[in-house]
Amino acid sequence: MAVIVQKIATARVQTQTGHPRSWTSAVFLLYPEVQAPEMRLLKSWTSWKLRLSVPASSSDLAHLLHLQDRGRLRFNVMAFRTFFHRVLRSDRVIHLNHASARTVAGWVARFEGSRDRSLSDRDQLVAFLKDEGSFCGPSNVARKGYCIVQLQEFLKDWHPPANSKYIVKQAAKGASTAGTTGGSRAITKAEMIEALGRRSDDFESYQACLFGAVAYLTVSRGIEILSLCPADLELLKNGDILLHIQRTKTILTGVKKRVPYVWLSAAFNPALALRRWVEGTHYLADDTPIWRVIVNGRLSRDKPLTAAHLRRVVKALFGPRTGLHSFRKGAASEMALSGVPLEVILSMGTWKDVTSLRSYVADAIRTNEDLTRRMNLSLLGPHF
Repeated sequence: MAVIVQKIATARVQTQTGHPRSWTSAVFLLYPEVQAPEMRLLKSWTSWKLRLSVPASSSDLAHLLHLQDRGRLRFNVMAFRTFFHRVLRSDRVIHLNHASARTVAGWVARFEGSRDRSLSDRDQLVAFLKDEGSFCGPSNVARKGYCIVQLQEFLKDWHPPANSKYIVKQAAKGASTAGTTGGSRAITKAEMIEALGRRSDDFESYQACLFGAVAYLTVSRGIEILSLCPADLELLKNGDILLHIQRTKTILTGVKKRVPYVWLSAAFNPALALRRWVEGTHYLADDTPIWRVIVNGRLSRDKPLTAAHLRRVVKALFGPRTGLHSFRKGAASEMALSGVPLEVILSMGTWKDVTSLRSYVADAIRTNEDLTRRMNLSLLGPHF
């Protein structure tokens, strides 16, 4: 009984400090202030309920224990699924893999939670997409707008405006690409080679270098590589490894990328190194991330590596203003400077258009030593 009372107190704190829409699912035992404002708010979001009353006078713990012993105690119970889970478990997103379905459900739930109902349906959509565009790229804003319009049946008192396609398109055009990489600078080819040369300094550096090399060579987003599980790696007979990335920022159904068995600078073979890493973590479940926290020089069995921890290791290896996105940004920049066709870069990095890609490679093009020297010579000619 005392444990139940303690859990009730914790639930009350959560309603005051957290946002219930972000919770998964819950069963609340409410005692005894069932008319408290935060509880009334939870009830308004409840999808199904069962209520049994507890006398308000029975708030004393000793008295509650006495009533329980005599079999006379009844709790007020409220069980509910959040708006997020109603969308997630609907038939409308069943064709997506689980990670993509959660992403789409999250977008719709965030729109529902942020709506100002004093505005018109059109203005609600415009305000939401404008706010999202302040920290998301154009393609991301376009996808959010599309999903909200397509799943509008979950928004009981909101209907998409007739020109919703135009609104979404204009919002995507106005989205800022500034800061979409978190301010990370591009890691150059020389820096990657140098880091791979000292990858064996310690276990943590080796893991970070292997992670960075896979992200760099496949031009992948950091989260795409960080989320890889044993089931996502297909070991081919020729030594190559096929990565089954479950979802990307632009392709919700996922993509495949190949890591070739080839010897590169610093005596590094990406496919061989990744294969040995997978074999060394054979004890992990198929749906468990392969990147792990290192405790006392050993990989932790129950603690997957977090993005925050890996980011600190990357900064220690490559210096300030580097992060998980620096590998992808650096790879795209090096490919552009090497004259790789634009279509190839877009395909490798799973970009839908050049808007975001241009923000990646612009600094590299404007500041590259060899390129700027050749451009200056072509503009004014050499001195004889």
